[in-house]
Amino acid sequence: MYAKYSNFHKSSNNLCIFGAVIIRCKGFILLKFRQITTDNQAVKGFPKVSDIAALLVLFFAGNIISGIVAGFMPALLEGLPSAQQNMYLYGSSMLIALLLMWGYARIRGSKVAIFRYHFHWLNTSAVLWGVVAIAAIGVIEEPLLSLMPEEWLESVMQQIGTGAYAICTTVILAPIFEELIFRGVLLGNIRRRWGSLRAVFFSSLIFGAIHLIPQQVVNAFLVGIIIGGIYVMTDSILAVMTLHAVNNALSYVLSATNPDGDGTLRSIVTDDVTYWSIYAVCVLFLSVSFALIMRRYRRVRKARQSNKTATEGVK
Repeated sequence: MYAKYSNFHKSSNNLCIFGAVIIRCKGFILLKFRQITTDNQAVKGFPKVSDIAALLVLFFAGNIISGIVAGFMPALLEGLPSAQQNMYLYGSSMLIALLLMWGYARIRGSKVAIFRYHFHWLNTSAVLWGVVAIAAIGVIEEPLLSLMPEEWLESVMQQIGTGAYAICTTVILAPIFEELIFRGVLLGNIRRRWGSLRAVFFSSLIFGAIHLIPQQVVNAFLVGIIIGGIYVMTDSILAVMTLHAVNNALSYVLSATNPDGDGTLRSIVTDDVTYWSIYAVCVLFLSVSFALIMRRYRRVRKARQSNKTATEGVK
């Protein structure tokens, strides 16, 4: 639930590495994203739309069960700092939700492994591209987010707190549990039946919706697109956990070192020409990345269709 911390991009310092990232990531995008189509053919069975709804119910059930248990045993949390209480409640609720959702998927016949990884799991090109892509998204979404009320968001940020417990929650627990749930369970199973593109979109939509706070809904959805795409490209949950943790860590540092500011690029860059120039660079970076990804996707899909036709012809 800590997608807001993914807004570390709001420091203009991140933009200085765009050039190097574009050069390095071009090959990564073209060569690695072919994995998007490796399982893109529809598979009958789990999950149906009703199954996805059931998984969402179980996710919220995990939060409710954790709250009920805490309510019956107030002595466990009494006297603890709010950040420590929040860490315990968040960790327990997400663990319960993960077990419920994974168990339901297995009962329904899912064979998808939620902890997928490769031995070369730390794909630096993927993580680096993800960091800069999320930074660019944060800049692009600023005008929209500035129109939304700040009260609820400020309340959430105060609840998270600062210090070691807040760092543990945002940098360790959130990346582990959120990636296992939303990329491992949801994206992995949706991907198997409806293909990678739909899986990335719908898992990101759900990831955004569960955050409830308007700013976090928008940010989490867009960030989920990036993280989901990297999960499909690398086929490694460890890669996206690393990206998520790096994002959250940098965001926490920027927020902690600038408590009086709103953390936006606009608050740092006051000159209109400079701000909109940076904005244009962000749009260009994402546009080029998207174009390269989709071109590769169409080529691989066309090749697969040709191979399928040839195979059927031989039969």
